[in-house]
Amino acid sequence: MLSRIEAGRAHGLRIDRLPSGPVHAVGAAGLEVASMVRYLVEHGRDDIVLHDLAPGFRAAFEQAHKLQSPQLRARSWAALCQCTGGLRTGREYLTGIEHAAAVLTPVAWFLHRVNDPLQRVRNRFVTWPDACFDLWDGPVIGITGTVGKTSTTAVATVLTDGIAGGSDREWETDLDVLAHQCADRVLAFELSNRHLRNGWRRRLDVGVLTGIALNHEIDHGTGSSTRPGCRSSGPTQPRRAHAGTPLAAVASGGWTVTRCSVLGVQRVNCRAWVTVWR
Repeated sequence: MLSRIEAGRAHGLRIDRLPSGPVHAVGAAGLEVASMVRYLVEHGRDDIVLHDLAPGFRAAFEQAHKLQSPQLRARSWAALCQCTGGLRTGREYLTGIEHAAAVLTPVAWFLHRVNDPLQRVRNRFVTWPDACFDLWDGPVIGITGTVGKTSTTAVATVLTDGIAGGSDREWETDLDVLAHQCADRVLAFELSNRHLRNGWRRRLDVGVLTGIALNHEIDHGTGSSTRPGCRSSGPTQPRRAHAGTPLAAVASGGWTVTRCSVLGVQRVNCRAWVTVWR
């Protein structure tokens, strides 16, 4: 029989059902990780070890949370201060990470060589999209692309009378609020190219692509076969994606199969797919 930790790793760790053992929060000053810490501490889980490389932890926290309301910012800081595992920085950064039962992981962890030890504990990751999606019972609209994500997320929220959340620092996403919404409400969730690279587990109901700039193609995929000036209002004839290109990151990141966008996506893990070009 699998242990609690092994069973959780086999199916992905849910933030509301973490196994016993220390939780490690990497990049704890950042908005996404601090928000996950806040949820856990406010629900009685304070055996959390904080890791951060910022030379001034409080200053880094304030910078990451400057667009958040004073109330939410105060709750997040209070939660970080209540963590019993202390803060590990400098030479102590990531020490003991191999013993973590769960690792709260920032979206851009893979951009820094110092985070290479995290590769060995990827099966214990808890990421921001998974934390939000696991607590949300209703439909989800995922919005990604280079430009227009935030405005498109805002419009989708108004049109559906839903809730907005995701990668932009202006969204005030409270996991406890997400967990207590009715099942017919819509979550419009902004997803960066880095979220696509990391992936998530849930099958989304609608995916929206606002357009991709050249510097984001490494994560979103390339549209070179159809660029420039392409327009689409629906799926086109399937074209095989190159390895790691046309939204292969989306396919591996939790969207499901069946429809193809103008970029030639072969597998898209959502029930409907919309492309928006400016």
